[in-house]
Amino acid sequence: MVVRANPVCWLLMMDIKRYTNLSRELVPNDLSLKVGAWLRQCRDAVESSGGVVDKFLGDAIFAYWKNTAEAPALVARALRQLIEFQQQRDPYFRDPGQSRRTSNASAALAINGGRIPSMPG
Repeated sequence: MVVRANPVCWLLMMDIKRYTNLSRELVPNDLSLKVGAWLRQCRDAVESSGGVVDKFLGDAIFAYWKNTAEAPALVARALRQLIEFQQQRDPYFRDPGQSRRTSNASAALAINGGRIPSMPG
């Protein structure tokens, strides 16, 4: 078995909280449009800061940044953009013509930096 060296990188996982409630309140087409718009906004924040979106997992996004001298500043920039987006109260989850947010939809975000075990092959 060949094991590669443990790389150092930054990982981000972000998903929609209370997605099940949201999915019950919206018709499938509206849900798809709103979640798609939210995922694009998150992808744009990650990619504009040098990150790579590795996977979209339903209502979640998994991304990473390779560890470079610039990585901490780039990750911080992405986090500021994602937090600002959240503080804008996720306009993509507003009901058309209404001031309240559907299901109080919001996002959960986790970030980790450090050594990541590599899988063989």
